[in-house]
Amino acid sequence: MDNEQTTNTSLHAKLAIGLLVGLFVLGGFLAFLIKYYELFSNVSQQVSNSPIQQQVKETPQPVTDYKTESKGLLDAYLRQVENEASLETVNQATNNVRNSLLAMRVSAEDKASHLAKVLLLEEISRLAVEGNTEKLSQKINKLKELNLK
Repeated sequence: MDNEQTTNTSLHAKLAIGLLVGLFVLGGFLAFLIKYYELFSNVSQQVSNSPIQQQVKETPQPVTDYKTESKGLLDAYLRQVENEASLETVNQATNNVRNSLLAMRVSAEDKASHLAKVLLLEEISRLAVEGNTEKLSQKINKLKELNLK
């Protein structure tokens, strides 16, 4: 009889311990979820109130600066290319001007012409590497026309 009471007591003790461990694990999981939600809320609030986000929204697009700067860059490039006989130097100058144009801020109305100029410079660079001087001069003339607009 003592043996039977011992097994019943031990079974009840095991169930109580299992229940306590289960509740402890469940409480820890709930605490984790609450802390995760708080951190997520704080981060999303900081992102929406970030001064960088506000600065991006408030910064106007410099329309006239792009037009004058790009025209000046391309004018200087075209003068340099006309006086240059080396295809390697033409390629290097073309890559420099293309990178300068890509670094500029462009207004929505100028994006189409900007893209056309950058793609044309890319093609001029490719033709200079290939050594195709006939097509190269055609593309440079086309760039002159684009720069006049």
